[in-house]
Amino acid sequence: MKTRGFVIWILVLCAVMGFSLAPVNRASAQPKMILAKTDEPAAVQTASTANLCDGALGARFLNMLNRNYTYDDDFYSFEALINNAVLAQLNLAEDDYVNTCYIADYLASMYGIQITDYAKYNTEFPQKDGYVYVIPRGYATYSHKLLSVEENEDGSYTVTTQMTVDAHDDDPQEKTVTSLFVPNDDSDFGFVMVYANTATSTDAQMM
Repeated sequence: MKTRGFVIWILVLCAVMGFSLAPVNRASAQPKMILAKTDEPAAVQTASTANLCDGALGARFLNMLNRNYTYDDDFYSFEALINNAVLAQLNLAEDDYVNTCYIADYLASMYGIQITDYAKYNTEFPQKDGYVYVIPRGYATYSHKLLSVEENEDGSYTVTTQMTVDAHDDDPQEKTVTSLFVPNDDSDFGFVMVYANTATSTDAQMM
């Protein structure tokens, strides 16, 4: 009887311990499940929605825009692209000419454009083999301030800037510019500019 009573007491004790431990195990598992579902995705979401104007990407786009002299319909004219590239490389001019090597590198890195025969452009101006003539003309200078950078679904970026146009014969003007940048491994910048469309402050307010 004593032995039988002892066995019953052991069984009751085990049952009580098992009942008291079960809620502890479930409670300790619950925080791990909650963290896995909420905390980790929240961290990823924060990183993906960071302000793209800040950091390397914004600085890279701003650097390209401040080197750019091509806007609006000039993107559709090789001759305009060449002559605008000359303005960007004026510091490399040699006696009213810029070496086509500099122009070619600029056009490839900025716009992904390759031109092999420069002699077929600006035919009404002096020609020199391996060089592009610097056409005498007044020109404007441009400076940009980033307003927004938006990543598109295809991996390109739409960039909006406030541009100050300092013309050689007029007062400075403010314009809003919308540009499209596409990744390109062959570019020194890592991107090429597809377009840069301008709007005056008045036009921007009407849109």
